[in-house]
Amino acid sequence: ALDTVNQVLKRRSIVFLVSDFMDDPELYAKPLFMANRKHDVIAVDLHDPLEVGIADVGVLALEDAESGELVWIDTGDPAW
Repeated sequence: ALDTVNQVLKRRSIVFLVSDFMDDPELYAKPLFMANRKHDVIAVDLHDPLEVGIADVGVLALEDAESGELVWIDTGDPAW
């Protein structure tokens, strides 16, 4: 999304970035830096309390909505 902002918006703009920022910061650091140089970027860190409180139901397969990657998580693992 930040790459698109950097390519599409030609005039200085106010950009609201709403994310949970759970990806590796290295993935968005450079595009965010570039967007912030040209635009006023307002970052909104959004979290769903239900994501933190998932019940211990064993191993789940979750699909990443952006990449389509299938990720396996063990809801009983304290490290998760």
